[in-house]
Amino acid sequence: MSTPVLLYLVRDMVCRWRENPFSLLAKAVVAGLLSGMAAVILISFHLSAAEIRRNLESAGASSVLVHEFVPMERLAARKWVEEAVQPLRLSVVHYMEKLPAVAESDVRGGIPVFLVDAEASWFWMKTETDTAMLFLTEELPAGIRMPVNVDGSPAVAVTCPRPEWIKRMVSGPLIVAPRERFLRQGLFGLESYTYFEVPGGADRVRSVVAAINLLATESGYKGVTVRDPLNLISRLDVLEANQEAWRTAIVAGFGGTLALVLGVIAFLEFRERRFVCALLRSFGLHEGVILLRYAIDALLVGNVMLFLTTFGVLAAAGRILPSLGVSEAAMAAMDGTGFFHQDGLALMTFVNLGALLSVVPTALGLRKSIGRVLA
Repeated sequence: MSTPVLLYLVRDMVCRWRENPFSLLAKAVVAGLLSGMAAVILISFHLSAAEIRRNLESAGASSVLVHEFVPMERLAARKWVEEAVQPLRLSVVHYMEKLPAVAESDVRGGIPVFLVDAEASWFWMKTETDTAMLFLTEELPAGIRMPVNVDGSPAVAVTCPRPEWIKRMVSGPLIVAPRERFLRQGLFGLESYTYFEVPGGADRVRSVVAAINLLATESGYKGVTVRDPLNLISRLDVLEANQEAWRTAIVAGFGGTLALVLGVIAFLEFRERRFVCALLRSFGLHEGVILLRYAIDALLVGNVMLFLTTFGVLAAAGRILPSLGVSEAAMAAMDGTGFFHQDGLALMTFVNLGALLSVVPTALGLRKSIGRVLA
């Protein structure tokens, strides 16, 4: 293919844009609308899944919390959960008891109080004396000695940030104290919390939770509540499976519609230029060169509009998506890079595929012989 022919085809394409700007505008508007709608829907998919992942990360994908009220006659076996998971050799296992009273301080009231025993190494590493108490909060700087009143008894608690595992147990500030300071705890039963983390994925977490529930049922333990991430994991799995099916349908429909509309417009343009194209063919120009001109036209319009609308939607997502019911938590989990890798590439693929398929009607028109066109 000679350089003059290529220059002619490029000039012909530009001239056609100038002569008939409404044709270019129609192609750009259709490509922009389709790209924008697809981008909004796929970004919503991305954000809904990201919100569940964020909640799962906050709750702990491997975290299990067993809560129960242990009656007085079963106090000796109050640590049955910790003993049950001991063969698993888990690296994170914590046991606490909740005092049936709250603490008061100068800055906050109604603070829940939890008790730990001598085996809670994380607690003893943070305390100064054997009788010290910790005020776990992020609202105050660490190391402040805060006067508190616990169950009618004045005491001093040292402020300290909450460990990550405690954040998954208790949503707000709390006080942690040695169990020996409240010996009457357990006279009428106690409220126990056992937190542990099960590495190895959702299947292993599911099997451990099932074993604990079975053990509690067979042992006749009532009031045992197991809080685990399995519901969030199941929701995420179902959501991702459904989204994958809809994502394929959306991008395929988007590419097909784009191919149909651009193909019709390109064929109408070709019919107007069919005599010129026939003359070029009679001079030895291959049909593939003519098709290349229409393909480049469609690729340029489709990719430029995809780029503009996708980045425009991402930039304006803070205003558009909340009006469509997307929560603030989901907006906070927005990841433009993740969206581009997961959905942006799929959109780009189907845009280019649709642009290439749009030359099919023109290719069918080029099958007519030169003589029949010029006759």
